[in-house]
Amino acid sequence: MSSREQRGSPPELSLVGSYSQRTHACLKQLQQMGAGVDMTSDVRFPNKLYNRIKRQNVDAQLAFVQENLRHLRHLYRHGNLSRLGWNVEPFLITLHSQIFYLQDCVSTNQSESSELNRYYSRLENSIVRRTNGSLSSWQTINNITVHHLYRLNSLVLSIRDATAKGRHGNQTAPERTTTRIGTAFKRTAKRLTRPQTHHHHRENNRV
Repeated sequence: MSSREQRGSPPELSLVGSYSQRTHACLKQLQQMGAGVDMTSDVRFPNKLYNRIKRQNVDAQLAFVQENLRHLRHLYRHGNLSRLGWNVEPFLITLHSQIFYLQDCVSTNQSESSELNRYYSRLENSIVRRTNGSLSSWQTINNITVHHLYRLNSLVLSIRDATAKGRHGNQTAPERTTTRIGTAFKRTAKRLTRPQTHHHHRENNRV
């Protein structure tokens, strides 16, 4: 590994610094596709998976973020949303950029979560396919996606904070990350933005 990689390469710094900005772009795009309409879902949000991943190491957390984004992309990519009058392409492009730029930070040793696979399969089968992709079903998916994006962004922020704190104190072996990732989060701490549309939190509670 080069000394430049050990310090944290510019692409990685750009990734961490712009993650929240891309999330905000996704939220704006979802708003244009009807997110925020009060819809209920028969599929329970996987809060336990989010709570569990917070106790895992950074490599596992980054893999969790990327895996969720892949599942969300799959949902929207395979839905015939043009018939609803929605242009989903900008949203898919933004999601793809999140996934792509996370690639350098995610360990290839991380395996996929079978629980996440089952959750997203239920989401697709119970909400979209059962209603033949109705407008109301996709509005429900939009609201659920908003909830996921906020939780994933919160996880990225917690990774940044924990990494910065860990480098100033004692780290146990499971809490250590590679110097490359740790430095990236530390040096871009001020560049990460908090979610800018706080009213979405109230909408998320109805998902």
